[in-house]
This record gives sequence, C-alpha cells and structure tokens, in this order.
Amino acid sequence: FECRGIRKYIFYPIYKILYGIWENHIVRNSPLTLVAGSALYDKYNGNEHPIYQIVQLIDLPSTYLFDRGDTCNSEPIQCLFVGELAPRKGVEYLIEATHQLTRENYKIKLNIVGSGELENELKDLTKELGIEAYVKFYGYVKHGPDLFRVYRDSDIFILPTFSEGFPRVLYEAMSQSMPI
Repeated sequence: FECRGIRKYIFYPIYKILYGIWENHIVRNSPLTLVAGSALYDKYNGNEHPIYQIVQLIDLPSTYLFDRGDTCNSEPIQCLFVGELAPRKGVEYLIEATHQLTRENYKIKLNIVGSGELENELKDLTKELGIEAYVKFYGYVKHGPDLFRVYRDSDIFILPTFSEGFPRVLYEAMSQSMPI
C-alpha cells in the first residue's frame, strides 16, 4: 500500500487499523494458521488454534550467493547440469549436443551432477560417442557448499527438461550469477 503526500497521513493510519483488525479476525477464526517465517510464527503463536510454520521451498542463505564477472572467459567453457538422471530430464540430448559441439571444435566441457535410472546408460552413451574427455559425471552431490562449489566452477547452466516450469536448480544457478 503506497500513499504519498497528505493522503499518506490520512489513509495509511486507517489502512493499518483495518488491516490489523482483518488480520487478527482471520487468524483468530481460522481452524489453523500457516505462516512463512519465524517472525509471523512468533507473532501468532499462543492463539487458541494451531499455527504451523511452513518450510520455504527456496531458502538460499546469503552465504550461498555469489557475484561473478568471469563466466565464459576461459576455455573450455564449463557447462553444468544438476538433477535426476531420468528420461524426462533430457540429459541424453545434452550429451549429444556436447558431441556435436566438440566435433565442431567448440572448447566445452559438460559437468553432470546427479544420479538416477539412466546414469549407466548416459555414461555408455558418452563412451559410444567418444567424448569421455569432455563429460564429467559427479554423481550425487549433497545440497550445500560442495554443490555450490560445482556451480561456481562452471560457466553456463543447462536444463534440457521436458516437463518442469521453474525448478530449484534454476534458482541455485542464478544465485551463482550463471547464465541459464
């Protein structure tokens, strides 16, 4: 709610009072309350109805944020995929694209983080195409400093998925100043 000038001094106090009444009425008369964050939990805890603090799906501490200006400045360009190695992810197409790019003398390397039902098949495809030197399989890397180190050591994030909208890995890659 944004007001300027004299309206700010007239309407904002009215808004604040009405919002407080509305907010307390909703919380007081709800069978339960879901809140995001400890401040709201502390504010409403103690009401006669249960209150639950939900876990945020994307919770990246500021220590994980990384500002960089060096992406794609050296060779080979480090491309990164992070996710489950399953058919819906399209990783086989990414490996085939890596093969095509290396045949056209592009200096790239593909880093694959994850495990899944296609892991052995994808490794076999890499060998079949003769690009083992250009593809590195990390396996599963736990979320945290080790995973973010892999993001920071890469230049471009690629997600060739068939079925996702805006998954967590895109947020993570953006938090490391990577083009996605």
